[in-house]
Amino acid sequence: MNKGKKPPQGYVNISYVAKKCNDSGVKVNPDSIKFRFDKGEIAGIRELDDKKRRLVAIHEIPEIIMYFQKVWEVKNKKRNLCDLARDLGIKEGTMYEIAKRRGVQTARWGNMEVLSEKEYEEWKSILEKERDEREKYLSTGEIADYLGISRYLVIYHIKKGRIQAQRIGDKYYTPKETFEKNKEEWKRKYGKNP
Repeated sequence: MNKGKKPPQGYVNISYVAKKCNDSGVKVNPDSIKFRFDKGEIAGIRELDDKKRRLVAIHEIPEIIMYFQKVWEVKNKKRNLCDLARDLGIKEGTMYEIAKRRGVQTARWGNMEVLSEKEYEEWKSILEKERDEREKYLSTGEIADYLGISRYLVIYHIKKGRIQAQRIGDKYYTPKETFEKNKEEWKRKYGKNP
């Protein structure tokens, strides 16, 4: 059958349904409608010519629009990892690494990793507390910048017991108060000479 053929009475093309959805404020394309039909999530589509041409019963259009409105609402209630990264002030790549390492349960929504609002708030709270706790410490990189030496040399001095630090996870951190007490001595002993 050619594409220009008029649909039987009481039926319209899927592209017409997509236009009606878009007119109602829900962004959807004909492929989304076909995909949801193939998954069995919506009904009212009649297949002609071995799936080459699909038509929708006119009386089913309001139901299909309501279905996509619900999908749109759910999508908009979900928060993704990029939102979480932005709220915490960290890079998106770092957030994805944290999520993978810590086992943050996400669901795939299109090209996004999403969380429910409740999970989002729980993880935001946990990660904010960890960030606040982390701000009490200096990393080896920060100490290296102050001393004017490489981070690897700072780690060497830590392992030799010359610079006090705590191992947290797989990294070394020095409490800020310890650093403040010893920074001049460390600069004199281990820092780069001007």
